[in-house]
Amino acid sequence: MRSRAAGGGHWRVLRQLGIATAGGGDGAFYPVAGLVAHKVVAKETLRVGDRVTVVADAERHARIIRNHTGTHLVNAALRNILGTHVKQSGSLNAPERLRFDFSHFAHVNAEELRDIEQQVNDEIRLNTEIETNVTSLEEALASGALAFFGDKYPEHNVRVVTIPDPRAARGFYSKELCGGTHVQRVGDIGVLKIVSEESVAAGVRRIEAVTGIGALEHFQKQADILRQLAIQLNVGEDAILAQVEKLSQTAKQLEKELEAQKRKGR
Repeated sequence: MRSRAAGGGHWRVLRQLGIATAGGGDGAFYPVAGLVAHKVVAKETLRVGDRVTVVADAERHARIIRNHTGTHLVNAALRNILGTHVKQSGSLNAPERLRFDFSHFAHVNAEELRDIEQQVNDEIRLNTEIETNVTSLEEALASGALAFFGDKYPEHNVRVVTIPDPRAARGFYSKELCGGTHVQRVGDIGVLKIVSEESVAAGVRRIEAVTGIGALEHFQKQADILRQLAIQLNVGEDAILAQVEKLSQTAKQLEKELEAQKRKGR
């Protein structure tokens, strides 16, 4: 480690610390084969041999690892439902949301998104315990673990994160090479809600989702919007759609009558 001045951008820190940071995976990356690291900003000048104290924000950490495990579930569901051509193109696991970029040739329609979301939440309810083990790269790939283009892996001592599923023929729902931290049991995620799907480049789609308390906050916000709409329309929440359709038809009829009056006045 060379010295790094305070505020001097990002510094690579060994991931043996076990602290999750927002970023791809949970902030872990592979600068060279055999090294798992994450990035931080130096607040003070650091030099070789300095001792540092790592302090984790427990709530922030919990949110990030829920989203990190969520990306593994989303990846598996996408491959199950859309096809094994789906490959991860990037990800972000922030405290407030997860973002997952993947290769796919078409828009993911509403029915497919429901199926993906349903399958992920089915796995969450199984509440299986996540397994991690260290093995060789060859053995990991032979066992069905996914590796990602652009990451550098050592020939030996790669970490494999497995989400078991006794219902699956292979015995697992998801299996990936991953150096990041995860929840202990899948049920710790609580719930995952997909909030958007869009194109970000030719042949690349993006899904954003929320988990745990973030999902609850999303549901509460949506419920508040429904409540306000019901008040504005003076109907119950279950009658909002019918009232909107009625108002739309009325507006179309008024437009037709207005056009007719204009033609008469010519």
